[in-house]
Amino acid sequence: MIHPLAEIVDFDPNWGEVHDLVRRARLEKRTVYILQRGGKIQRVLGDANGAAVTGAPVKDAAALAREVRAASGADRVVVIDANGLAGLVRSAVAVVNPSWTRPGFRTEVARQYWGSEAVSTDPPPPVAVWGPLEVSLREEFPPLVVVRITLRSSGETDDWLDTKPVLITEIVLADGVATRISSLDSESPVAPHADAELVEIEISWQAAYDLIVEDDPVSLVDELIASGAVTAGAELVRRVLAPLERRPSARRGASRRGAVSELTNKRAGVL
Repeated sequence: MIHPLAEIVDFDPNWGEVHDLVRRARLEKRTVYILQRGGKIQRVLGDANGAAVTGAPVKDAAALAREVRAASGADRVVVIDANGLAGLVRSAVAVVNPSWTRPGFRTEVARQYWGSEAVSTDPPPPVAVWGPLEVSLREEFPPLVVVRITLRSSGETDDWLDTKPVLITEIVLADGVATRISSLDSESPVAPHADAELVEIEISWQAAYDLIVEDDPVSLVDELIASGAVTAGAELVRRVLAPLERRPSARRGASRRGAVSELTNKRAGVL
């Protein structure tokens, strides 16, 4: 959703540190991969806790994924039929379109992968968000929108994210695509943008981290709006989210980190 020639102005280095945290969090997710061919397990990558061993028969790949996840406590188990890999690659290559943006490309590749008969997984495949979100931004947002995000820390704990400074990031969206991203001084007045709709969001650093890491960020944004952290443009955001599919994420519940917004005054303090 970022234009290849987008203008990046005074981008705060704190965002780079958050990116590193998110990358590490994703790497920490435990996934078990099981490669099978002709009804027998050929290889197991990850700790299956003895529920899947090389040479064992595979009668039902989906059932095997569920059993291994229950036995191992992994975040996700993927069973792949080696006989179907070549066809999966061919089908993915056949639909590549050089005009796609990165979200569109990732969404289509993910659809091909998770929809393949060669791939079974537990829990269900992640919700496809970014490609549909790009389409919805273009269809539902006015031609020019300014999204102004104010990130704050609660200061309630010594966690790194709880001690970050106030940071205002402004994103200019033209026809649903980011054309300018800038970090603003929190002590300086923010100039209005003529002829642009304004969406203002105030959110904690922890909640921003959760949104980026979460497999299903749409439901978290719903909660963010409900908490009152969107101070302007809430209906505009709801209109964009309306066409997107909603379903519970595999990570929802007690395992989700942090509060949706510091306005809720609840913090898990886990990082």
